[in-house]
Amino acid sequence: MRSNRSLLLAGLAAIVAVTFLALGCSDDDTTTPVTPAPEVSTFETMLGVVQEQVSLYLDSAVATMESGLAVAKFVNPDVVRPGDIGDLFMGSGFPDSTVGGSDWIVSYLTDISSGLGTKTVVDSITYVVDGRYNNSARDAESMFARHKFQFINQDTTITSVDIIHHGDLDITGISGVTATINGSFSATVRDKFVSTDSTAWNYWTIETTVNDLTFTSAGGGWTSGCPNSGTCTINVIWQRAVDDELPTYTQWQLDVTITDGVIAVDVATGNLTASYEDTVCTL
Repeated sequence: MRSNRSLLLAGLAAIVAVTFLALGCSDDDTTTPVTPAPEVSTFETMLGVVQEQVSLYLDSAVATMESGLAVAKFVNPDVVRPGDIGDLFMGSGFPDSTVGGSDWIVSYLTDISSGLGTKTVVDSITYVVDGRYNNSARDAESMFARHKFQFINQDTTITSVDIIHHGDLDITGISGVTATINGSFSATVRDKFVSTDSTAWNYWTIETTVNDLTFTSAGGGWTSGCPNSGTCTINVIWQRAVDDELPTYTQWQLDVTITDGVIAVDVATGNLTASYEDTVCTL
């Protein structure tokens, strides 16, 4: 069962982290493993590494969508003004600024983590009322959510992970009992593992298209932000090197069907294929 990360304006004060994709307030920087140096030459071993990376990425994306849905459900337009959202939903963090402009509500957060690196989160939402953008939730049946997460290490000579993660979501049906999300996530991840006898690094590029993910409203929430149905296509490029070796390069496509938080995945790389199931969240 996934951890409860606040990536988006759960946020607007925390999308997107990813989604699916990767990534306190927002823990995107903790969701990507640093893979140590052992050989990953077999298809089965490589598939295991890709599966782990993608599962973490999907975990983060679902958390992002949950954050967006939380804002859609719990903002009371009769009480809350657009500029109030940052104070209400920021949680333990504090924004450098929260501004409303061009009918978008924007939250910006930076966090310098004890000299380890810098985290930047930019979240924004706008509601759609009568086909137009609006910074008020009154009478809105849909909303757009944008998320950018970035964590850059100060010292890249040691074991470390750098992440840049974007999300772009279209959330419809927020005034009813079933919300539907379409959109995209993208992430780049560089991880480096330094040991006494070797150094290994991985560079991931992950692009995801989300199609008709549905969420059911119940008890004032959205079933813990866990999707009931939907599909997504994930394209992964993985480059890996150990010490001074030339990097290996593989490209993967994953076709994912989601049913009540369980994913059925068909994977292809070159002429090799596989299938597996996993649970990304629990209703």
